[in-house]
Amino acid sequence: KPTITNGETQSVCFGQSIALSATAAAGTTISWYDSPTAITPLSTTGSYTTPALTASTTYYVSTSRIAGCESDQRLPVTINVIEPIVPVVSTTGTTICSAGATQATTLSVVNPVLGTTYSWYDAQTGGTLLTTGSTYTPTVPTGISTFYVEASIGTCKSTRTQVNVTSTPVPGPATILTQSVSIISGQNATLTASTTEPGVSLDWYDAASGGTKLLANSNTFTTPILTASKTYYVESVNLAGGC
Repeated sequence: KPTITNGETQSVCFGQSIALSATAAAGTTISWYDSPTAITPLSTTGSYTTPALTASTTYYVSTSRIAGCESDQRLPVTINVIEPIVPVVSTTGTTICSAGATQATTLSVVNPVLGTTYSWYDAQTGGTLLTTGSTYTPTVPTGISTFYVEASIGTCKSTRTQVNVTSTPVPGPATILTQSVSIISGQNATLTASTTEPGVSLDWYDAASGGTKLLANSNTFTTPILTASKTYYVESVNLAGGC
């Protein structure tokens, strides 16, 4: 019976080959096969290098006396192919609003796999390792920042997933041109506001937060007929990111 170097079960990364080797007693030769009944050996030396493997595969090795008598049982050698799952990153945290020059956000791998290491980089290949873990909390400037995350099991690595973070600045408050209006009961009123920020629109509401949006993208708002005092609210919105 041959002795398999590195054991009867071995591992290799997806798309790579592996060199198998075995030793046997003096006066015998070693043969490698791709099935337990194959007639033609893959190799008749103590070693055999597999082709690039994309699925787990079993090879078989046997010994023969110089006279040509082969052992009646071939020993299986199973090669497990390891392919880390390419990480999928949640869209939560990839589109954010920034109240200043920079803003923190959190990126997360969806359904992280136990036993897998997740590494975050600043480049598609090579680059700088930023952190490891299934989540990453970078602080980004306004605009688009790009990160890459890969999954690894031991020395086996997936391709990197690109993650873009778009940070949009929060606009300043609107300038209220009509702060207060007095009307007779049964009339309506026209309220006016403005903004000088490019790409910013004004929306009108009936509450300081939440509430109902009464009118979008307008510098003026005409109330319905009123029979009691009423307060309205205007909000600036950056159209590029909804901030």
